[in-house]
Amino acid sequence: IILVILAGMFWQFGMYPYLEALAREEASRVIPLWTMFPVFSLIAGTLFLNERLSGSGYVAFIFLVIGGILVSTHFHERNYGIKISSAFYLMLASCVLYVAWGIILKKLFLVYPFWQIFILTQMVGIFMGCLLLLRKQYRQGLWHVVRHLPHQGWRLFFYAIVFVYVARFLYHVALLNGPIALVASLD
Repeated sequence: IILVILAGMFWQFGMYPYLEALAREEASRVIPLWTMFPVFSLIAGTLFLNERLSGSGYVAFIFLVIGGILVSTHFHERNYGIKISSAFYLMLASCVLYVAWGIILKKLFLVYPFWQIFILTQMVGIFMGCLLLLRKQYRQGLWHVVRHLPHQGWRLFFYAIVFVYVARFLYHVALLNGPIALVASLD
């Protein structure tokens, strides 16, 4: 039960540094930072799950790391300095939380039925998201959106929720059937 709760929390809380990174930096610089996720997944999968990749898989991971670092680095023309974006550190936190989520899921899938783990972790994640409504600022923002969202917006919102949960389900199935590093690299 503790692992299910932790997995649900890591899944939910992994989103917040990501969203904060998007608020601070251009999306074109934030999204490529997901390349850290497969690298951390490779390391964690090797350490905690005893998963291994081929030689070419390891070479690909080196390129992922280099690309992620290059895309998140700002080169200042005037003083010729290099500054790592704050989005880099936020994405680092997000990736670590999502890797912890994936490792826990893989461990749980080895012992318990898929459907139990999928449904329970989703329920915990939703509960953790609902806890945000305890803050007045978030509650007011949500009610403002609910009151002013047009009919077409509700339809798009519904489609988005369906696609998110179908994608999440398929991600869980992939995680159940393959090495976490491979699944993460396709993320």
